[in-house]
Amino acid sequence: MLTSEKFGSACRAVNHELLPSSGNTNHLSLVGVDFSRLLEKVEKPQIFLLPIKGVSQKIARSRAGIYDMLNPKSGSYEPLMPKPIRIGRRVYWLRHEIDAFLEVMIAANRQPPLAER
Repeated sequence: MLTSEKFGSACRAVNHELLPSSGNTNHLSLVGVDFSRLLEKVEKPQIFLLPIKGVSQKIARSRAGIYDMLNPKSGSYEPLMPKPIRIGRRVYWLRHEIDAFLEVMIAANRQPPLAER
């Protein structure tokens, strides 16, 4: 994710200044930025695609179980389950989204029940 800190340092790296727009310091604008040079300096996140078999192994569910998690009419529906990406006839998931989903599920299962809090 490109944070304003990384963005600012990348702008300074290509000898441009970050200027506040209209006195509001929450919104920043750039004057005279060559974005092709700017993007060379910014760290680009790696994107890894997982096919259904990879997702199945990672979350320990069958292929049918994964699609049940995506179906709002199913009893196994998980609203936080990432949606797949279609490339041609194939279906993939972004690995970082599956990892984030698993982290949320683990954190939710480790929370004490509301009655114990």
